[in-house]
Amino acid sequence: MNPRSDDLIGPIADGALSLLPFCQWEWSVVMHESDTSFGDEPPTDDDAVNEAERRFAKRVKYAGAGAMASALAVFDVFLEIFCSRFPLITYLIVAAIGYWLGGRIAGWMAQTGAARSALRGLTILLITLGVMSVTVLSFVHPVSNAKCAWKSCGRILGPGLFVSPFPPPPATCRMLSICANEYTYAPSGYQRLIRYIEDQGCPAP
Repeated sequence: MNPRSDDLIGPIADGALSLLPFCQWEWSVVMHESDTSFGDEPPTDDDAVNEAERRFAKRVKYAGAGAMASALAVFDVFLEIFCSRFPLITYLIVAAIGYWLGGRIAGWMAQTGAARSALRGLTILLITLGVMSVTVLSFVHPVSNAKCAWKSCGRILGPGLFVSPFPPPPATCRMLSICANEYTYAPSGYQRLIRYIEDQGCPAP
């Protein structure tokens, strides 16, 4: 090889190596700018508004579900007059309808901005009445010799989709005897009741 070419290659290589950190820095800057341009864009005012609207819609949906379920609980209190109660599945369906209606109402309120105070007041009223009704349905039970006492037998063996979601009255021996003699169970349910009566130490019905 020509000695003069060796003399030229050395300085050129040294210069290229000295430029390597600068090239790496330039490449990192370019990549960062491309990521900022196409991916991680800084949030804008529109994004903040959209996020606030989504949070508002979610609150209205949950409020709608609670309000509808509360209204059903109020009606459930009056159904005691007719010895009847709504089953759990009815509460779930009504709450789902309220959740769906809440989404529609939230969209309407976001567009018009009207009736927010009135709807908020109505929702608070319904939920307050619902809490009072749930308290009554959970802790006030007909006495065992009342005409509606046997209606509580559907949930005395535990919760289910087709029985009232509220706690049953105390499982006294008299109450269990009423259930065994006056309430119509499925064969498996009746056998469970008989075993439960035996476990409680009550006389056989």
